[in-house]
Amino acid sequence: MKGENLKMRNIKTVLIYIMLCMNLYAIKAKVIKVSDGDTIISIIDKKKVKIRMFGIDAPEKTQDYGSDSQKYLERAILNKVIDVKVIEKDQYGRTVGKVFYKNEDINLKMIETGNAWHYRKLAPKEKTYLNAEKKAKKSKIGLWRKKALAPWQYRYNQKNKNKKSIKKS
Repeated sequence: MKGENLKMRNIKTVLIYIMLCMNLYAIKAKVIKVSDGDTIISIIDKKKVKIRMFGIDAPEKTQDYGSDSQKYLERAILNKVIDVKVIEKDQYGRTVGKVFYKNEDINLKMIETGNAWHYRKLAPKEKTYLNAEKKAKKSKIGLWRKKALAPWQYRYNQKNKNKKSIKKS
């Protein structure tokens, strides 16, 4: 009997994994931490899971507007049960997905409110995200109030700055 239960659990796990890979299944998750404006920690099936929000890139915490972006996301979903439409696993082992709260696309909301960029390099087909960014930029809301450095450029600059300081040592 125990062997059959274990076998059924394994079959269920494989089926859920296949559905996730096929992008047919949204999972419920409770948000327990907002790491920054595009990454959250959630509980899924009693396990902590790091979720990177698909198609957006928010300012780094050490970057201008980084803490504002993080706080906005905290107000929106911290300690709430969300739905995550899983897209993939990234090279760091994070689950990458679209986050929904009460059927609202939170990834899109982050862009619409000027709290994140549309990450064109990783989500070029997300025209809704592209249009939302254009509108937020035109309206000068959130990070668009002043000239903002994109997070990918900020990370690149930091990486090169660190390389230069290592060479000087």
